[in-house]
Amino acid sequence: MREEVFSAVQRAITTHRLLQPGEGVVVAVSGGADSIVLLHCLLRLRGPWSLELSVAHFDHRLRETSRQDALFVEGVAASWGLPVTTGTWAREGRRDRSLQAEARQARYRFLEEVASRVGATKIALGHHRDDQAETVLLHLLRGSGLRGLRGMLPLSDERLIRPLLDVGREEIEAYVKAHQLSFMEDPSNRDLRYRRNRVRWRLVPLLEREYNPSVARGLARMAALIAQDEAYLDEIARESSKGLVSIEGETIYLRLSSLQALAPAIRRRILERAIRSVTPGAYLTASHLEAVDRLTAPGGPGAASLPQNMRAWRSQGFLYVGRRRPESRSSVVREELPVPGEVLIPAWGVRVEAAIQTVPMTDLRGAGPERAYVDWKQVVPPLEVRSWRSGDRFRPLGLKGSKKLQDLFVDAKVPRESREQVPVVTDQQGILWVSGLRIDERGRVGGATEQVLVLTLHREGGSGEASPRPWDLASRE
Repeated sequence: MREEVFSAVQRAITTHRLLQPGEGVVVAVSGGADSIVLLHCLLRLRGPWSLELSVAHFDHRLRETSRQDALFVEGVAASWGLPVTTGTWAREGRRDRSLQAEARQARYRFLEEVASRVGATKIALGHHRDDQAETVLLHLLRGSGLRGLRGMLPLSDERLIRPLLDVGREEIEAYVKAHQLSFMEDPSNRDLRYRRNRVRWRLVPLLEREYNPSVARGLARMAALIAQDEAYLDEIARESSKGLVSIEGETIYLRLSSLQALAPAIRRRILERAIRSVTPGAYLTASHLEAVDRLTAPGGPGAASLPQNMRAWRSQGFLYVGRRRPESRSSVVREELPVPGEVLIPAWGVRVEAAIQTVPMTDLRGAGPERAYVDWKQVVPPLEVRSWRSGDRFRPLGLKGSKKLQDLFVDAKVPRESREQVPVVTDQQGILWVSGLRIDERGRVGGATEQVLVLTLHREGGSGEASPRPWDLASRE
């Protein structure tokens, strides 16, 4: 068993292409047996692989004796002739996640900073097979999907490597004895207040005793198989997303009809990739992804909240993900609209055009969300294009009574953050057209109509097909 660990590390490096000759590697060393064994194995590979090794230790300051771990790691690095960097956790403010989760995030930030400073291309972590089994069980108990059940990957984020994932705790202990390595025991690893420790010391022994003595090996094997399937599905999702995801500033948008045509497994992966592209580093949960996926269903909800003050919403055939707008109405617009003529609203990326036509009713084609026909005889100039106002009321075409514009937005599922950028065309008697929704009943074109006011909404999306905008109105599917 003495060389089984070293052979497993070599095999993992070559099979998963974790390292290339000459690479710089930051080795995360806590002082525990697993990280000491990892460092020892990589030290043995330093010559044959021409590796540039550095040691990094992060003190979470969760124990009074944690400083002793740092001193121990510094001593090990010095005795093996390796540079070492230590860091401590400066805990900040209120926590939105568990203490362990916050500590883990801080540790990874530290390791990334060290790697960037020393010019290393890889960060080596000491997670082993038993850690993998515990991770899979924790995800299973939370009801995770395949992405959670694949556990930790040998290579993730193109930088984090885990060469010990095929090595068990007993093998690590045997390697330590065979090579007479010193290490530190972390008493918090037996603190049953932590869920992972309860899984490690209670659930796993129960499963080994009552169901399968090799449960850790079995769970790790399952995770590896799921990881292969996940990689295949991710590749399909990448291919399927080509031409589907577009970005404009800090907002991305995807065509709903294209999303609805995809298999749910592929659609959810595309949505996750899209969301992460505008919320880097955010803590996305399955609940977040499920909420956004529900937006793609016909007749589904209009919006969903996301971390980092981001929001997803559906609008006129598109799904958007972007930053939540402040509640204050900072983009109020009021511009006179000449007839004939046009008004450009750069802040909204739109242009509203007005023209007079004298045509028979049979020739009035093209009416829709972005073009309206109004009986010119009923219009009292001058015209304005403006933002909607609280208390706005008009009589939508075909309705017997009047309706609040706010209620119209609610019925049409126009997201709250989109309403302030809906162009409203008015004359001296009130609202004529709420672009994308309805004209007022008094503007109805009939048999006695002689001249027609043609109102057209243009999207200023540049060359080619006009791109949708975050103010686009809700689809009435």
